[in-house]
Amino acid sequence: PDLVHVHSSLASVYARLAAGFARLKTLYTVHGWHFSHEPSFFKKSLKIGAEKTLKAFTSYWIVVSSFDARLGDKYRLFKAGKVSTVPNGVQQSKNKVCQKQSSPLPVVFVGRFTYQKNCESAIKVIEHTRSDLHLTMYVSTNDVDSLKSLVERSSSKSKISLVLNQSNASEQVHKHSVMLVTSRYEGMPLGVLEAMREGLAVVSTDVCGMNEVVYNDVNGYLLPENSEKRMAEMLDFLASDHNALLSMQKGSKNIFEENFTLAKMLEANSNIYKELLF
Repeated sequence: PDLVHVHSSLASVYARLAAGFARLKTLYTVHGWHFSHEPSFFKKSLKIGAEKTLKAFTSYWIVVSSFDARLGDKYRLFKAGKVSTVPNGVQQSKNKVCQKQSSPLPVVFVGRFTYQKNCESAIKVIEHTRSDLHLTMYVSTNDVDSLKSLVERSSSKSKISLVLNQSNASEQVHKHSVMLVTSRYEGMPLGVLEAMREGLAVVSTDVCGMNEVVYNDVNGYLLPENSEKRMAEMLDFLASDHNALLSMQKGSKNIFEENFTLAKMLEANSNIYKELLF
């Protein structure tokens, strides 16, 4: 190849080293810096040091959020003039925004059973809700028993349905009205963009680049980590006020179409390829 385009923190290490030794140009898309939420100072320093070393093996960087661009600048991880911010994009949808009052309010969570996605917090949010709503959790995991046990022990287990390891979860999102996100950190999650594409309001933790996707009172709410009670209050509000919910659903759809379509992302990537190759 003339150009190697790499993704994900670990794979990008191997690929950039291999491409560098083969004297090939490399383009690295950063989907959230792997050190951004590292609690150990020692491990964080090692990870930042590794990125600084790999700087010599990288021709160009794409970051999916302004947050990641600022973080990269802070630690001097880019070569001068060799970075662009290109938000993730997903294909357009043919589904229409649901405008009917649904009871119970259908809420959806999509993610892995990991520290990052924080499924435990999503369950706690539902435990604090008082309205008529139901959370469907599409979760991928190898530790099925532990996740099932968490739900079984919950005081709100009747309001939660688990759907495990379903490959087409994104195709089910449009059946819901609100997406719940309890992540501890993110880059620019495709799941949220897919939800916005389908016109879902979003209630999320205010982490990393989420404020570039979700705008308070426009298409959802951003709350600090560990604020399950406040997140529950926002879900209760959306369950009780159909006009507010409908406004935020339209807001999500509009923000998606203006900023996060697949066509916009591909055009930006194509221009970077041309810059690197020609």
